[in-house]
Amino acid sequence: MSENPPRKAPRIPENRRTAYNVGTVLTVLGVIVIVGSFATLLTGFGDMSLMQGPPAGFLWFFIGMLLTAAGAVVRRVAARGLAGSGVVLNPEQAREDLKPFTHAIGGALRDASEGFHEGGPVQAATQIMVRCSHCQALNPEEAKYCNQCGVSL
Repeated sequence: MSENPPRKAPRIPENRRTAYNVGTVLTVLGVIVIVGSFATLLTGFGDMSLMQGPPAGFLWFFIGMLLTAAGAVVRRVAARGLAGSGVVLNPEQAREDLKPFTHAIGGALRDASEGFHEGGPVQAATQIMVRCSHCQALNPEEAKYCNQCGVSL
């Protein structure tokens, strides 16, 4: 089999990496705010001030949800680029933005196909047979009685 030379992986621009990290920080911050708002609501659960209106924990919960959603959107756009994520409708730019993904998927498919071809055709498992001492018929190893004459093996 011929060995394929490794392809040079396309580089993701630094501004997209930075935006991806900012999106991750926003997502984590949003989750922290959501968990904190739940903790606030649980600690004041038996408080009668709930009858006077929604507690501040509800506002923080929605702020956390917005932060988490904004972080997810920023991460998706940063990972795929503006055209690759569909923000800008430009097929040529989308192909360019998605090159790191197509490179990774193509590499995984190439690795899988090489592994498949290296093994060759699948061979049937060898089965051990036991010969009957009475009639000389071949029987599977796990058989207790001969399939031909019924004598105990």
